[in-house]
This record gives sequence, structure tokens and C-alpha cells, in this order.
Amino acid sequence: MLLALILVIFSALALAFAFPVSLSLYQGVISFPYLSFVAPILLFIALSRLTLARTAFLLGAIAGFIFHYTTLYWIADSYGQFPLIIMSFYLSLWFGTLCVLINILLKGKQGGLHFFLVPGIWASMEFLRSFGASGFPWLNIAHSLYRNEPILQLASLGGEFIVSFYIILASYTLYFLLFAEERFSKKLKPSLVSILLLLTSYGWGWFNYLSYTKSEEGFEKLSAIGVQGGISSRTDWQEKEYFEKTLSAYVGTSISALNSEGKAKLIVWPESAVPHSYFLENPEIPLWLYPIWQNERQVSLLNGTFLMDSDGKIYNGALLIEEGGKSLKYYLKPRLVPYGEFVPLARIARFLEYPWGDKDITASKKVEPINLNGAKIGVGVCFDNLFPQVFLKQVREGARVIFLLTNNSWNEMPASVYQHLALDSFRAVENRRTVFRVATTGISQVTLPSGRVTLQTPLNVKTFFHYDLPISESMSLYLFVGDSLSFTIVILSAVGFSIVAIRGVSEELF
Repeated sequence: MLLALILVIFSALALAFAFPVSLSLYQGVISFPYLSFVAPILLFIALSRLTLARTAFLLGAIAGFIFHYTTLYWIADSYGQFPLIIMSFYLSLWFGTLCVLINILLKGKQGGLHFFLVPGIWASMEFLRSFGASGFPWLNIAHSLYRNEPILQLASLGGEFIVSFYIILASYTLYFLLFAEERFSKKLKPSLVSILLLLTSYGWGWFNYLSYTKSEEGFEKLSAIGVQGGISSRTDWQEKEYFEKTLSAYVGTSISALNSEGKAKLIVWPESAVPHSYFLENPEIPLWLYPIWQNERQVSLLNGTFLMDSDGKIYNGALLIEEGGKSLKYYLKPRLVPYGEFVPLARIARFLEYPWGDKDITASKKVEPINLNGAKIGVGVCFDNLFPQVFLKQVREGARVIFLLTNNSWNEMPASVYQHLALDSFRAVENRRTVFRVATTGISQVTLPSGRVTLQTPLNVKTFFHYDLPISESMSLYLFVGDSLSFTIVILSAVGFSIVAIRGVSEELF
């Protein structure tokens, strides 16, 4: 039990540092991505030593709490320990349940079926955790390898959970070959089959990455400018000084950018760039925006902003103003940040004050692309890029490029920014579309359909960046099948687990 506990703790810490992590005494980012292959091995060794499922749940919950407390420490730095502890405890329950299922599998004879079941159950738990009002697909094990382009290509087949499956399959293969209590002769054949599959998948990934990298050069281009204001939103938005400062940062910088890059057809501002709200029914362009279109500039503005309906409900979204008001179109955010934009069970516990006022944000019930000068573009606001379905639906309806408008200035530790931007690579590869991220204080970046990041801005600076965005019409398998492959893995894992568990259940299980 003591050895298992030690292994579980080291496994949790190894997994945590596979992701970008910031600590109180060190405000930079620490990350060792390939620890994501090592951490599960330590966990498998610990779980294989446990007899009772309830012990596996307890140790798994401890591991889950340590992992999430360490990686999400930026929450405490910005908002205090209480929300961090609550979040870590909730997520630890998922991890504890995962460890029970794996413990049951590892206690019996570990045959070839386990090479599918162990990674299948891990990927299934991550997939199921992404649904519902409390869905939080943050820090899935796949996200640790967002810079490994060959492995990243697997997301084009069935989404990010296929990458998670790959990582756990590699870890389980090493565990089985080195530590499983089976004769080496019995371990060799299934291990070699798994290694062959892993190497083939990696080689396929390399081929696809090089292929898409080459094809990106020939795509049609959209000339766009991103404006990063470099101003934190952690203040009272009603202050006149804050409004004037943000106005100068975005309008003034946009004019400077247009003077420098006159061929740009689109300017993009981040989420909640300027504290200003538009009405959904009859949005009016404020006078302070018109200098952008001086000298009859033929440019459009995609502006992250709040919008309000006739009932007084507030939406977080984006307004597209084409060529000085020729037409106005908007996108409303469908996935809200718990305790950031709304308070769950607000009638029972209301303790959060927003810089924009006392109203919760309302989630949009529909997601569709915006038409820009005859071409469709996908739009997402901040939290939207956690959920593959948001961009999948827009791309299926014709979006040829994706714009992500985000505000990461709420959190002072940079780990939160790096953990968030890692998701752009998966959305780009899944949909084979360029993702153009514009952030208030950074990091802004451009991620191409291959998953390659070609431009990044520094944190906490005011700047603009110009890029000729590849406009893609490529189709990935994921665009056809969506989450069907993930659902199939969930069903097959559940059936396979049930068969193995029924065969191996004993009276001492619980």
C-alpha cells in the first residue's frame, strides 16, 4: 500500500509536469511533454499491486487531486485557494473512477485485449468528461503533445481522444513488456504488434504533416491583422480611464497597422477588447470606430464584444463590421466559463462580481459561421476552443478559416495561457483549417492546418501582427465522422471491460 501510494504520487507529479506549469516561486513555465508516456507506467505499476477497487479509487483520487492542483495552480494565484481546491476535488473523482476500471483490468491475466481496453477506457473517460454543463476537457493527456506534429495528425482521424489513445497504448505496451507478471514469451507477440502499430501511426503522421505543410503554400490567402492591446481586463470596466486606454490601444494600433499593412482585408480584435456593448436587434457603430475606415479603406473589423438582446440578456461574442458598416453580423458564444461568466447554482451561492456588472452571461443556443465578403469564416470566443464540436459544426457549414478571440488577462501566471493555446493545434488539425488566435495580453498566434505554429506574440505587450492566412477547403476524416470514432471506442471499451470484469470478479473485489 505504501509503495503504491508513493508510485501514485510520483505518477501524478510526472503527469503534471508534462504540461506547462507555473509555480508561485517561479513565474515562468516548466514543461517536460514526454513525461506523459512515463506517468501512466508508474500508475499502472501501482494499480497492479492493489487488491481492492476502493483502494484504487482512493489512490486514484489522490493522484487526480495532486495532478490538477499542480497544473491548475494559476487559479489560486488569481482567485484564491477555494476555487482551486473545489475544482481539483471534482476532477479527482473522474481520475479515481478511471483508476478503479484500470485496476480491475490489471488484476487478471493481461492478454492482447488489454492493449485496446486500457487506452480505450482512458480515452473514454476523457471523452465523457467533456459533456454536460460541468464539462471540462482541459488537460487531457493528448494536450501535452500539442507540439509533436506527427502524433498530432491522428486528431484528423477522430479528434484529440485518438491522440490520448495513442499515448496510453505506448505507455501500456512499455508497462506490459517490462513489468507485467507474464512469461516473456507470452508478452512478446502482443507487444511487437502494438509497437508495429505505434510506429506505423507515427510514420503516417510524419507523411501527413509534411504533405499538409507543403500544400499550405498553395492555398488561397486572406490578409488579416490581429491587434493585441496588451491591457489587462482585471479592473472596473466602468472607469473612464480604462475605456480611453483600451480605445487607444485598439483603434490607434489598428490605424497604425493599416498604414503599415495597407493590403489587409480584415482586422481582428480579441475577446472583450473594448468595454462596449452592442444591441442584437439594431447594432450601431460608435463614432470612435470610424477613424479605422478613413481614406475609404476597404477593410472589415471582427470585434470581440458583448451584445444585448431586447430582454436585457448579455451575450459574449463577436461583431463583424464590414467596410465601415456596409453590413453587421455577429457570433454568440455557446460554451461559458463556470465562475468566470456565470455562477452555477447562483440562487444558492452567489459570491462572484464581474467587471462588467452583476449579470451572468447567457449562452447561445446556436452555432454557425459568419459570412465575410462572400466567404464563410468560423469564430470562437475563449473557452469555445475546448470543445471540438463548436468548430466542427462551423467548418461543416462551410467555414474556411477559424478566428479565436480570447482574453487570458484574468490569470497572471503564464501556465494558463500555454495550457489554453495548446488546444488550437488540435482544432486546426481536426478541421484542417488555419486557427488565427488574437488575445488581449497574448499569447496571440497563427496555427496552420498541419498543426504547425508559424507566428507567436510575446505576453503582456501591445502589438499587431499581419498574416496571409491559408484558406483551406481540405476535408479530414474527422469532418466526416465527427465524434463517431470516440463513441465507438466508448462502447467497445464498455463491452470489453464488462467481459473481462465478469470473468475476473471475486468476492473480495470491494
